[in-house]
Amino acid sequence: MSFSEFTKQKVEKEERITSKGMTEEEVRKRYDELKSMDNGQLTATLFEEVAKQKREGTFDYNSLVQSVENIKGFIPQKTYNELKNLLENLR
Repeated sequence: MSFSEFTKQKVEKEERITSKGMTEEEVRKRYDELKSMDNGQLTATLFEEVAKQKREGTFDYNSLVQSVENIKGFIPQKTYNELKNLLENLR
C-alpha cells in the first residue's frame, strides 16, 4: 500500500459518520464531556437532550428501543431492565 493510499484510508476512517451523524472526533469529544458526570448529572443531560430532540422533531423512540434490544444479549439482565425503565420514562 502506498503512503497516499494509507493517508486516504486514514482520513476516510477519521471522517466516518456514526448513525447519529457525528464524526468519531465528535463522539470522542462528547465522551470527554460526559465521562466525569455522576448518574444524576447524566440522567439530567439525557432528559435535556430528549426534550430538545422532541422540540425539533428528531426524537426516535423506536430506534432507541431497537438499540437496547440489539445489545440485550451482551449486557447483564439488571442493566437491560434499567435501560427499559429509562426508555419508558423517555416516552
